Amino acid sequence: MSMQKHVVPDLESEAPAPAVSAAPARDATEEPPPFLGTWKNVYTLVLAELAVLVILFYVLTRWVS
Repeated sequence: MSMQKHVVPDLESEAPAPAVSAAPARDATEEPPPFLGTWKNVYTLVLAELAVLVILFYVLTRWVS
């Protein structure tokens, strides 16, 4: 049975990792949505539609039962 020597790399001799900025860089190819102009407007529309659907289904449930 042979004994193998485990080699531990010297971490102090390696170059430090480059610093990463806290804020991600915006991609130059990021485009606005194809409708409503901004993503904020799209999200507002989606939330408004959700609210309308919740109210509609609530009213429908109360009417049927």
